[in-house]
Amino acid sequence: MNPLDAAEVLRRAFGKSSGETHSLGERVADVIGTPARFALSHALLAALDVANAITTNFDDLYERAVESASGARPRVLLPKGEQAEGDSGRWLLKLHGDASEPDTVVLDRRSFVRYDAEQRPLAAVLQATLLTRHLFVVGASMNDDNVIRLVHEVAVLKEKRGGKAELGTVVTLQDDPLSADLWAPELRYLSVGGAAPTEETDDERTARMVGAARELDVFLDRVAQHAARGTATLMDPRYSALIRDDDERKTAQKLAQLRSWVEKWATSGQHADEWRDVLNSLDSAGGISAKP
Repeated sequence: MNPLDAAEVLRRAFGKSSGETHSLGERVADVIGTPARFALSHALLAALDVANAITTNFDDLYERAVESASGARPRVLLPKGEQAEGDSGRWLLKLHGDASEPDTVVLDRRSFVRYDAEQRPLAAVLQATLLTRHLFVVGASMNDDNVIRLVHEVAVLKEKRGGKAELGTVVTLQDDPLSADLWAPELRYLSVGGAAPTEETDDERTARMVGAARELDVFLDRVAQHAARGTATLMDPRYSALIRDDDERKTAQKLAQLRSWVEKWATSGQHADEWRDVLNSLDSAGGISAKP
């Protein structure tokens, strides 16, 4: 059965159950629960330090990874249009809802059909991203009906105006030539693993996919290395040994000490906005890591 139709059957069944108080979204939240830890891949994605991200996941593992890496969660944009508390400097669009708010979960056929009519502004955020940036896709199957439609709409628009059709790169665990042909030239497929053999046992496939997942982590770590700013550790005392000049090292240490004063005025001073710009500059040079 198509997954959307299967979810629709479940949604109706929950609604008809005698004495049933849980919606499909609440059942999803129960299944997901609250994992104790996020995965290494979440941490590596958070290390990319992107200002904006989009997900169809319901959990909060990426937000927790970003908070661990930067000290603040991204502002979460939910389908109901509300903005949860978070760092206003970056945001995460949860295209299909959040398990913490079960009524926002988009999973069944009815919610997908009504998506365009009820939540079009959020879909427009994804399309604006596709129009203005190169989308880096990790961990997505690319068989989501909403995402497929939105990507194709942008591709058609760009083609009619003579623009470049390529919109992003999809990273996969194994070669998928059919999907690569299907999405070309809108999305470029990049495999971190090899092609699946003609025949393999379940155990062999599991071992192969585990190895490919490890390769994905190595790849993301390499991307993060290239994306990292060269000044990000300048004020971090853990990396002070990398500064060979004594005077230069002392200057970095004094700037790290100065950060606490700047933070005070950036949160409560008369010119808080101006001081916040100074604080952001210090943080970009490792000021966050330098805090006690």
